[in-house]
Amino acid sequence: MANLNDTDLLITSTDGFNNLKSVLESLYGFKIQRTHYPNSISLTSRKAILETNKGPYFLKEKPRYCSEDTLIQRSSLFQDFCSQTTPHVPKIIKTTENNYFFEFENRKFFLSEYIEGGSFNGSEDDIEKMLDVMKSLNLAGKKFMMNQDIPNSITKKFDSYEIATLIPEIIKYEKTEGDKLIFNKIIKILSALKSEYNLIGNDTYIMAHSDCILFNFIFNKNQTYLIDFDNAKMLPRIHDLAEFFVSATMLNYLGEITNLKKPVFIKPYQRFEKIILDYYKEKFNLSRKEALLFPIIVDIVWLWTLCLSILKEDYELSDIEDALETIENKNNREEITKALT
Repeated sequence: MANLNDTDLLITSTDGFNNLKSVLESLYGFKIQRTHYPNSISLTSRKAILETNKGPYFLKEKPRYCSEDTLIQRSSLFQDFCSQTTPHVPKIIKTTENNYFFEFENRKFFLSEYIEGGSFNGSEDDIEKMLDVMKSLNLAGKKFMMNQDIPNSITKKFDSYEIATLIPEIIKYEKTEGDKLIFNKIIKILSALKSEYNLIGNDTYIMAHSDCILFNFIFNKNQTYLIDFDNAKMLPRIHDLAEFFVSATMLNYLGEITNLKKPVFIKPYQRFEKIILDYYKEKFNLSRKEALLFPIIVDIVWLWTLCLSILKEDYELSDIEDALETIENKNNREEITKALT
């Protein structure tokens, strides 16, 4: 198990949990018999597994950055739709009052069915299973947008560079004049990527998962599942594809958690790169515009993830300097574009 603490887990052995337990049993009409925790999780919000007289459930606290009502409504509606239209998404359990989430001590929580399984094992077979899930979710994202009853606030369009809005916050990690130069380079690169993105433009948006990383997939003997819809939003159809590509080929994870370790990769892992890009070309029928836009979104996602690793204190600014040079010089673009066209 990862090294977890009370910011990651609902510590169910404390007196404070008894109040939450009472609320849960009242809202969902079950009796909690025992609690335990996932073997591997991403460290973004507190969670626990509840064993009840009605079966096991997964309890998760909504991270503060996505706990605003519209964001919860968006993620809940999309996860609910995907769980009904695909076999790859756990079902959200509604309260007895038919709500997707509840509030407790100024924090918001939701419950879903618990899927027992393992995480990515590093095999090509698991890569292909995840790609099949993404294909299914891509279609679901398109169908979701056809519902005329969805509020406009849910279908607001975002562009891929908007995921990187927190990048300026890494200024607080400047320690030296060299760090200041690196920070300025990051801002310059992000601006250039945004300009390139807008020059090509995008006209195909779908409701996207928007966090398609390796750790959000669960594998058991019967099925592969995608979890954690907190970031769901209307994005370019290829956004999730780019996020998965970066997660699977360009990041050096620290064991079974989302934190990163050194060295910082500067080229995609070729073994998985070919599998993924061949699958995209064969199964997603990308337009010419999408094929040209894809490597730009890859660089945007990669840049944002590197900067996120600084905010999480995995890296210092100086650690990502070579990767920044790679992005600025477009070193990986040609090979990716060639594979998709």
